[in-house]
Amino acid sequence: MAASFPNASNSRPKDSNDWRLFLTLLPYAKRNARMLAIALMLLFPLAIAAAVQPILVGQAISIIRDEPTTFGFLRELSLQEGLSAVAWMLLVTVAVRLCLQGVQGYLVQEVGQRITADIRQDLFRHVISLAMGFFDRTPVGRLITRLTSDVDALGEVFSTGAVGIVSDIFSIGLLVAIMFYRQWQLATLLLFFLLPVTGLIIFFQYKYRGANYRAREKLSDLNSALQENLVGVNIVQLFGREGLNSKQFRRTNRKYVEAIDETIFYDS
Repeated sequence: MAASFPNASNSRPKDSNDWRLFLTLLPYAKRNARMLAIALMLLFPLAIAAAVQPILVGQAISIIRDEPTTFGFLRELSLQEGLSAVAWMLLVTVAVRLCLQGVQGYLVQEVGQRITADIRQDLFRHVISLAMGFFDRTPVGRLITRLTSDVDALGEVFSTGAVGIVSDIFSIGLLVAIMFYRQWQLATLLLFFLLPVTGLIIFFQYKYRGANYRAREKLSDLNSALQENLVGVNIVQLFGREGLNSKQFRRTNRKYVEAIDETIFYDS
């Protein structure tokens, strides 16, 4: 099953949002359901390893300060033996976490690349079936941008976007549960201070989305200008427009840089 591409031009759907994008990419993700499922199954042990590490550090501090420890067997050990035991447990959790992250990262990137290739193939099949009038209205450079860098950005939605969000939410949920289990008063205070931070993140994410879309459009304009000048270089030289076209390309290039700077600003 391939997703439909009703419009390959540069017009942005007014009802564009993350949910519509997810539904569009879902058929491609289903083609790699097994690899994606394995990557998602690794979220649980990764979240546990991330949550255990600060607990072990806390146990080491308790041993040094001669305070009661959570793990009973540590109470029977000397200072040096207790610290060695905690250090070995911390080393094991770090090693397990790194190994699982490596496996998960490989699987997620592989799924992202396969999705990218499938989308590019379907888009190419769709574009070459369009009427000639479409190509008269649309610069070739814009189509090349759509089929290359824009498609790569879609693949990253799964490789670094969707799976990353799920992983973060899962890890945060487990950490919050442990925090409330250990000391609900401090956990409540920390969550209260996170509310304004969350609001700022949502605001800048919204601003970044618009800036990133404008940057993609400027990149399309840049590629279009490049393609038109290279294909029609004989006409450019015939009419002596090298200097004028270079100035026009410089303005287009500067607008793209400014658009990228805007995305960098909001991302930072």
